[in-house]
Amino acid sequence: MSIRHYVEQIAVADPTTRREVVLKILQNLGCSFTIQREEINGHYPQNIIVQFGRGTPRLVIGAHYDSVLGSTGANDNGSGVAILLDLARTLRIELHLAPVDIVFFDLEEQEWLGSRSYLKCISPDDIYAYINLDICGVGDTIVIAPRKNVETGFLQKIITAMLLDSTYPIQVMEWLPPGDETSFKQVGIPYITVGVTPSDDIELLEASLLAIQQNKQPADTPSVAETIHNGPRDSIDVIQETALHAARHWLHQLVERYISHTNDLQ
Repeated sequence: MSIRHYVEQIAVADPTTRREVVLKILQNLGCSFTIQREEINGHYPQNIIVQFGRGTPRLVIGAHYDSVLGSTGANDNGSGVAILLDLARTLRIELHLAPVDIVFFDLEEQEWLGSRSYLKCISPDDIYAYINLDICGVGDTIVIAPRKNVETGFLQKIITAMLLDSTYPIQVMEWLPPGDETSFKQVGIPYITVGVTPSDDIELLEASLLAIQQNKQPADTPSVAETIHNGPRDSIDVIQETALHAARHWLHQLVERYISHTNDLQ
């Protein structure tokens, strides 16, 4: 099954249906999972957790499966969820024993309640790092951020080698709009966010983010913004298999190198 076909199934506005689709796909893939429901601020987000290997610290890779009210959330964030579903399929087949958790977060669109509730139940010391996937279905360039976490720290050697070896265009950004990685940042866990955008959007995206940082109104909006939050192109029709495959391939390489690094330390 293609990754885009996963997005087609997930891209519905009803939140309960989105959750049921993710659970059904995991069941069909033969992936065991748990559902975490931890109260936070009067809400009970339902995070879906797939675990590989044992022990700590664990590499956590996440994507939020909820969408804003009324949006089918094809790109934001059915795309990230679909990529993680395919990664889960691969890790199950390859029977990796390295400590890796794949988490499908609920209620990201409500101040990251899902990831915040997840972290209520796990010690930051038990997490090696967090990789966040968000908005990966449109474009030709992989974007990763923040720059300070890419160029120093937890995965610096792995990512530096991947930047040199990648067959896909990659742009390292100073930062990207906040998502579930914010919850991990707030408790001191190293993180990066991975997305995909059209190459023509890079300068606009950087300028827009700088304006926001300076509390100014961006002069122009990147075209990828039209594919999220009930934008005019917020639908499955805009999702590109090439974009999904690029992010999926890059993520799989990162996980493989992390597993090799983990094995070397044992």
